[in-house]
Amino acid sequence: LQGALEEKRQTTNLTDVINAEDIGKLPDENVAEVLENIPGVQITREGGIGTAVSIRGSDENRVEINGRGTLSDSDNRGGVRFSDLPAALVRSLTVTKVPTADMVEGSVGGTINVKTFRGLKLKKPLLVLNPRAEYADNAETWNQNYSGTAGNKFETPWGDLGVILTVSHFDKTVREDILRVSPSLRQVQGNTDFTRFPGQNQHPQNIERFNNCCNFDGNPDTFDPYYYPGYSETEYGFEDRENTTASGSLEWQAHDSLKLFAEGTYSSITVNGRSPFAGAAFGFYSGSGPPFSDRELDGIDRPAYAPAQSTFGFADVVGVQVPFMNSGCIGCGIRNQLEIDPIRDGPDWNPNIQPNDGMQIRPGNRNVNRDTDNFVAAIGGEWLDDEWLIEVEASASGSDSTTEAFSNTWQYNDPADADFHSLNARIRVPMLYDARDDELAYGPVPYGLYTGPGSPSPADNLLNPDYYSLYVARDTLTKFNNDLYAQRIDIERFLDTPILTSANFGFRSSQRSTERQRNSVITDTFPCQTTSSNPCADPNVYEDLTRFLVPSPGNFFSFNPDAPYLRDFLTTGSDQIAGFQAELVKNAGLAENPVLAPQQGFKVDENTYAGYVRFDFETDRLFWPIKGNAGLRFVHTDQTAAGNQLNADQTFSPVSVDQNYNNWLPSASLVVSPVEDLQIRFGYAKILRRPSFAQLAPTFEYPLNDGQAVTVGDPNLRPTTVQQFDAGVEWYFMKGSVLSAGYFYKSLSRPIGTEF
Repeated sequence: LQGALEEKRQTTNLTDVINAEDIGKLPDENVAEVLENIPGVQITREGGIGTAVSIRGSDENRVEINGRGTLSDSDNRGGVRFSDLPAALVRSLTVTKVPTADMVEGSVGGTINVKTFRGLKLKKPLLVLNPRAEYADNAETWNQNYSGTAGNKFETPWGDLGVILTVSHFDKTVREDILRVSPSLRQVQGNTDFTRFPGQNQHPQNIERFNNCCNFDGNPDTFDPYYYPGYSETEYGFEDRENTTASGSLEWQAHDSLKLFAEGTYSSITVNGRSPFAGAAFGFYSGSGPPFSDRELDGIDRPAYAPAQSTFGFADVVGVQVPFMNSGCIGCGIRNQLEIDPIRDGPDWNPNIQPNDGMQIRPGNRNVNRDTDNFVAAIGGEWLDDEWLIEVEASASGSDSTTEAFSNTWQYNDPADADFHSLNARIRVPMLYDARDDELAYGPVPYGLYTGPGSPSPADNLLNPDYYSLYVARDTLTKFNNDLYAQRIDIERFLDTPILTSANFGFRSSQRSTERQRNSVITDTFPCQTTSSNPCADPNVYEDLTRFLVPSPGNFFSFNPDAPYLRDFLTTGSDQIAGFQAELVKNAGLAENPVLAPQQGFKVDENTYAGYVRFDFETDRLFWPIKGNAGLRFVHTDQTAAGNQLNADQTFSPVSVDQNYNNWLPSASLVVSPVEDLQIRFGYAKILRRPSFAQLAPTFEYPLNDGQAVTVGDPNLRPTTVQQFDAGVEWYFMKGSVLSAGYFYKSLSRPIGTEF
């Protein structure tokens, strides 16, 4: 901590530092979790693992290893995933919030530089082994994390030689239980318009409950809109992560002034995600239902689960008090003598209207497997004497990633229905909802609560495979190949003047390419329906797909055992996906070899040429001591974006677009020290962030259905530029401590978004 604070104090531009003086002693698992300790940095966790990093509210940052750019496993610009970089590699982390002219452009929030260990800094032979294990109670497994570092410095007749190697391996499984409930808006139109369906909604009990339910403003003649639970999803998220990373360097101090080096980092990551889920909706996945669905309206004043009552709350939306339902029964219908929808007789009853209370249940499984290989390597040298520091380097970075995504969805249907493999055979399940007391609960009506003793609940057969029909299955394969080559020369001339301390100038060139290929295939909806010509419908050919179904874990949100949740259902077993896919290929219309989707593939080549000049200054001859830097960076960018355009006649046409542009990026920092332990900082920088490669891809993808958006990339997009201003004060009031406060302002030009 003392070393990091001293390094922060000496920098002229705003930089935060974390050092690991003892190898392998950082308590965090990956780089994201280390960065969480820096002010102004927030991280996102998935399954308890730190994944994404936001600096000053922006996730558009640049990630470097030893000052060299890293590559994403997708079409993003930022760099390697933080969760893919183990903390065992870290010698120090620097987060630069105000860049200098010599730094590579590309961040809006900041630049994160991961510095690894080097052998010439060793004073004696080094061997560190760090085995760890932890038991994950929710995943019910032991997670393992091993790391080791070996290094030495050798004195030879030809100069000192430093060698060091760090290897890290972890293998872990995490589980994350997720309950998502999307809001819907109850309006007077649709199924609350009693005049549209005589005999059902105009029953006196319906009208009475409608007036009692939905009058929030005291005016009985108007219906008051309100929010209520719409589409919901229960998900048991399992993820297996295996990561092997090695980082090493070889340094040769050939002369007192000359040092040569070669170093690199390589990582291999395998992620296997399995997400069994069950979604509930009012008949369609969009959350909208047929206009005659009773939904929650008729039973709004009935108890949810004892002793709770259906209740409403109010939320302030731009000064308007909007009512929302925060507990009750969804789709429970009119209950008279503990039965569902008993009022279905009389002269005004329409026999063509089917029972309509409850939620449609569609369980499934989303399997996403990612294999990624990352590397960063460099060779170079530096010359250092009393007047000059000259650094020359050539580096290469690469990322090859393959993501296989297989998803399948089933529907909970009535096996007694003559058209079992169809949408209309669905069974509607009433759901209880309670969002009070900070513990969200949403699940099927418990057995016997409203249906009377001895009567089965619609949800009682959720573990019976005879009630499931395959709705749809999709298989997608995406490959990314990212490459970056860079060359640079940096020259610093030390100056002995009353103000200027050094003059810096340099040149950098880079060649970068990103290519995406995607294969995709999907079955028809309800591929086993009897009206289909698919062999799946032929009982002599079709093998029952339900043999691949397994029960969900059943302990979803076990900390709240008395609340209703959709805990028990059937879904495709994650360990049986291979067999299930083979069966779909054979009999259910899933192609054996997924077809290439050229409209979703692209390639972007990008070359940059940059030069800079920077001056550092420091003096104590003014009223107060000052130090700082000022510089200017010039960047020229050449881009070629190529893809395939989908024409109206369903043919593809290759398309390629070139563009080039120039950017001038000034920067300056000033540090004033009124007293010895107090520093006042000022900073300014113009920052550049180029569009992601998918945003540049000249690809048009037309939808298969009306009303869906056409996705379009624009190869003429220019970078977003940011004018940034900083001011701050730092008080180093005691050893190893600092009290600081800061203010920053960013003005963005040409921010990039998506329109539909």
